Amino acid sequence: MSSLIRTARATGAWYLGLAVTGMLGFLVLRGQIFTGDSAQTLAHLTDNAALAHLTVVMELLIVITQAVAAVWFYKMLRGINPMAGVSIAAFGLINAVAILASAASMGAAIAVAGDASLAPGGDAAATVGLLEELSAQSWGVGAIFFGLWLIPMGWVALQQRRFPTPLGYALLIGGVGYVASALVGYGVADAPGALIEGLTMPAGHPHRRPPQGPRRAGGRRRGRRRGIASPPGPRVGPHLTRQRAARGHRWHSAHDVQECPDARVSLTFSNETDL
Repeated sequence: MSSLIRTARATGAWYLGLAVTGMLGFLVLRGQIFTGDSAQTLAHLTDNAALAHLTVVMELLIVITQAVAAVWFYKMLRGINPMAGVSIAAFGLINAVAILASAASMGAAIAVAGDASLAPGGDAAATVGLLEELSAQSWGVGAIFFGLWLIPMGWVALQQRRFPTPLGYALLIGGVGYVASALVGYGVADAPGALIEGLTMPAGHPHRRPPQGPRRAGGRRRGRRRGIASPPGPRVGPHLTRQRAARGHRWHSAHDVQECPDARVSLTFSNETDL
């Protein structure tokens, strides 16, 4: 087996790992703990400590698989298109750092739930709500780099004739759409959720969470939500229709087969996850 084939398979395996950890951590576990209501989230962190810790561990696994996949993409592409390889690695690593910040905020929320003295003024619920918001915003701004790492993938796909041309255009348009969705979500007051979600559809994923209105005293929010409303209860539904990057998302995974031109290596990319 050639070195290129082994590298391609390893890259695909790490990318699949990113999809799996993102789906489990972001869609299955996170919504069971972080609900958007500070008092309810505090209760979940207190009553379901084991599940809360598992949620943070899964978030860290998203970081690990994202970072390693980015490095293996560079190794696979450095002999084909060095600039694209470096770009994918750089943007993927920055996206991993954004998710790492989210995991840190979640870990701090667990610490506050276990020791209310850590909360300013002893208000554990308000502090947990703030940390949950910081976690969600980390996913939101990370949409920029998730979009940027798709663009060089599309560029390489279009350059290499053995890659499906529609795949290349889908990655390029999807990457630009992801970047635009973050800019619109944060830059336009009360931006329609359908618009933000629609911008990311070419990539096969829903939008990341846009900014939300201010909280009411009870932890609820005032004003129109900028994302797509989610049904009550645990949200399912990764990288993701990201509405409240911490809650209520749908993951539409697309499996796109790409073929390495020099060695006819088939590699399946599962278009996630920010995971």
